[in-house]
Amino acid sequence: MLYYDLGQTGGWIPYQKGANAGSIGVFEEVINRISNISGIPFKSVNFPPKRAEKALLSGLVDFDFMCLEWFTNGIDESKFVVTEPIFQISEMFVVKKATQHNLTSPHSYFGKDIGTIAGYFYLNDNKFNRIDFLNEQQVILGLKNDRFGVAILEREVARHWAKVHDVDIDFPLVHTTGLIRLRLRIENLIHLKKINEAIITIRKNGDLRDILNKHALTSHIPNENDE
Repeated sequence: MLYYDLGQTGGWIPYQKGANAGSIGVFEEVINRISNISGIPFKSVNFPPKRAEKALLSGLVDFDFMCLEWFTNGIDESKFVVTEPIFQISEMFVVKKATQHNLTSPHSYFGKDIGTIAGYFYLNDNKFNRIDFLNEQQVILGLKNDRFGVAILEREVARHWAKVHDVDIDFPLVHTTGLIRLRLRIENLIHLKKINEAIITIRKNGDLRDILNKHALTSHIPNENDE
């Protein structure tokens, strides 16, 4: 049995949870497909972001969802292995449309206060001032209430919470674009081959595209149409 975290309410919708109350998100649907193909059983747990990273490091959970592009210095290959890529996501700088800003280049946010999530990894986060909140919903509310002028959020997550809280947002600049993968603790290396085979299968057979379409996502899938 491999354990993984799906977060708590207020977070990564539609990835960790579905947009409709009680519905499952993209990640759980992907894991269910991987389980069906590989025969590996999985079980989800629910931690806040900061505790989720500690749970992975301590072995309470066996893997998480991540992008290599989030890590300024890469991952610790003595402790983790990563799977085949699954689909692409983009983390964006988020502002209110009425806000004046000068985010025009990757260096223009250095030294600024940025709304972020406690426990998350951000590329170059030593270059800006993190204003950490518990989850994405709280970051959008902080932006709405002018606690800060700029946040970093995944594009579709930001759109969801902005719609819920009636915030007119804009995306002036991409922070990172990367491919979602599973980051497994090294002791789970024995499962990597089967998990990778399952990921390749759902990329090619249309299952992954069906999941993304169900959640109104148009994300790029690597090698989707390879024979």
